Amino acid sequence: MVNVSTLVYVLENLEGKDEKLINLDDLLEQEEAYVKKVFSKLDQSVLQVTPALVDKILKTASTF
Repeated sequence: MVNVSTLVYVLENLEGKDEKLINLDDLLEQEEAYVKKVFSKLDQSVLQVTPALVDKILKTASTF
């Protein structure tokens, strides 16, 4: 299994080849639809987190 970002990077590099192996636009649309569903479910839930946890997540995300 690979990260989505790794897959997108590889596919973008293959995009210039003569044969098109996969339609990157379709893949990105599917990813966006999936992410929207996930965030929608999170929005509907009644989760509460401490501000310290949010800070940790933001610090970790900023290091990628």
